[in-house]
Amino acid sequence: GDDPATVGVDGVPLLSRLLSYVQWERSRREAETIPRLYLVVAGSNNIFFNELAEAFTDAGEQSPRLTAAELIRRYERVAGDAPAAGLPFRPVVAAAEPLCRRGVGARPCGEEEVGDGPWWPHAAGLAGSAIGLEALLLALIMLDEERLVAGEAGTVDFTNLLRRFASRYPALVLPDTEQLLFGTLVEVDRGPCPDADGGGGGPAWCGPSEPCCPLSGAFERLNEAFFARFRAEGCALRRPGRPLPALWHGDGLAKWTYALGLDGLASTCPYMARLVLQNHPVDLLNHLFSRFEATQQPGAVAKRPRSEG
Repeated sequence: GDDPATVGVDGVPLLSRLLSYVQWERSRREAETIPRLYLVVAGSNNIFFNELAEAFTDAGEQSPRLTAAELIRRYERVAGDAPAAGLPFRPVVAAAEPLCRRGVGARPCGEEEVGDGPWWPHAAGLAGSAIGLEALLLALIMLDEERLVAGEAGTVDFTNLLRRFASRYPALVLPDTEQLLFGTLVEVDRGPCPDADGGGGGPAWCGPSEPCCPLSGAFERLNEAFFARFRAEGCALRRPGRPLPALWHGDGLAKWTYALGLDGLASTCPYMARLVLQNHPVDLLNHLFSRFEATQQPGAVAKRPRSEG
């Protein structure tokens, strides 16, 4: 669409709000014969977009037309050629994570929720046509009503509903496992997390058959979660050996890797540096990263540039 919309990841009222926007988009573009691709980004997540080389002209200028063409190409690569299980629209592509968690906090899914992972859908980002997104959002709202009728108490977040729906209808929601559109800053270590006694009996974030443990939320292991895996180059944060996603998302477990990524880009990307200076107290950030460096192994963290004066 022409106007970006952001929506949080918690609660059916927000799903309803997003549904209203998608339905409004469909109604005002009924005469169009070529479907549009919509990228929906959850505003309650920490997110930044990468600068894509494919979006630049030969003159070195960033082109909105080339940016749109590259996003469509990436969607097509994930979605493939088939319609969504015989329906008159293509599948919705969803952001994905290498672990299964509840909400934005540090709580793993129960065994009944793990399903066929690894790589679980996450509501940080969705990509699809207006009709595909409308069908998905209506289904998620109906799924929430269904669980309430069945006697399940409390509320569930957008990601939980998305994961439940994808487990029932895997052809309708495709997780972006290659991270072509939506890159996740959540990093995991294969094997179980240590328990309170230091053994291997901690929570199974990827299920009991293929256990894993999140690195991104462990402050003392951020040298492994970030510096050994990510590198800021210009206005893009790269994960060497993997495709550069259109955007990175990092909430909850990945909030520290997000902060380090933002800090790295502020040193290599003038645009990002201006945003950080305008929106964040620099003294507080310097104190935070000095404290972080003090917790790491000697030599594990590269020296950060310091401003003069």
